[in-house]
Amino acid sequence: MSSVALKKYKLGRIKRYAEQYGVDILIASLHENITYMTDFICVGGTMLHRTQTYSVMDMRSETPSLVIGYGEAAAAYESLGDFRYYCYGAFQYDCVKNPDGLARAVQNLGQACFENVEMALIQAIEDCGLSKGRIGLDESIATIQLWNYLRQKFPQYEFIPAASLFSEARKIKHPEEISYLECAAEIAERSIDAVVRDMHVGMTEKQMEARFNQEVYALGGRPFFCVATIDIRTANVDTVNTDLGLTEESHVRFDLGCDYMGYKSDIARTVAIGKAADRIKDMYRWIQEGEIEAISSMRPGVTCEEIFDSAVRTVRKGITDYRRHHCGHGIGLEIYDSPPVAPNVKDKLEENMVLCIETPYYILGWGGVQVEDTLQVTGNGTYRLTKTSGNLIEIQL
Repeated sequence: MSSVALKKYKLGRIKRYAEQYGVDILIASLHENITYMTDFICVGGTMLHRTQTYSVMDMRSETPSLVIGYGEAAAAYESLGDFRYYCYGAFQYDCVKNPDGLARAVQNLGQACFENVEMALIQAIEDCGLSKGRIGLDESIATIQLWNYLRQKFPQYEFIPAASLFSEARKIKHPEEISYLECAAEIAERSIDAVVRDMHVGMTEKQMEARFNQEVYALGGRPFFCVATIDIRTANVDTVNTDLGLTEESHVRFDLGCDYMGYKSDIARTVAIGKAADRIKDMYRWIQEGEIEAISSMRPGVTCEEIFDSAVRTVRKGITDYRRHHCGHGIGLEIYDSPPVAPNVKDKLEENMVLCIETPYYILGWGGVQVEDTLQVTGNGTYRLTKTSGNLIEIQL
């Protein structure tokens, strides 16, 4: 598969929705949207969430530019090479005499550095050369102060929120994106298997997380998140792992994922140690039935709320008080891509959407069970990106 083809595909998706929204200049602020537009992965922005990075695209030329703190200039140039950069900030690099290549390019960028992000972004917009029009500003990271400042600076433009434009553009995946998502899913599944193989009495939640992360790195991925909870803590959602250890009668809820080439996985499995308690088996049976029924209903034209209703209706055959706010979500550069599988969501499935389907059940004070898998929507149904069985995993220590 060609990365050129992927770039062309992503540009086509951006153009389609820019035209639909009537946008002449499009500005991305969310790091994943910047990656979608430019292929640059903002590592600094991931670590420092208040870091402001923007990509600006004049929809006439279809050429993006990057507004970036000078500290990330070397990383950006190494990734993108010659590009339209607008660097800002007080960061300083030393440099060898008579530099060439990357060193010379980054030194030159430093000599043209803007004092602050506002000045850099203003110049990027002015260089688009439009006397009037509509600017779509991704409001995900942009502050209200920046929004108001730009509106005052450019009264000739109409500013509209554009986060939803990017969500729509990213909703349908290119085959190369799907291959990355499949690899991320495979790495996560193989890493879960490694943890299960190494389980022993006394192994803690923290140790399970460390073993998962170790295997993810060994398989070429990057750890993203790992919830590995034991017994009563299996009801704690998106929690921090602790020193609680396994017993010969524990059960474990894994909800975890990794990153591969910028694309995420999100998988859940439940492990019962020893002879699974009847309550665990019964609850798991019904949540798995709900997941299976939801997946079987997936095909182009079906709405997300119909999939949600199918899952909840099935689980309630055995767990009558089952309640959920969603039973899945899209996945891609973000772990929660559009669309959500939730009540009143009228989005219809389309071929090459990729969604995670999940039906967890949590009882505070007792514990929880969960299953979650990743599916590509095909022309007449689905293709599983997760390959392992979603059955309750029963082991002996």
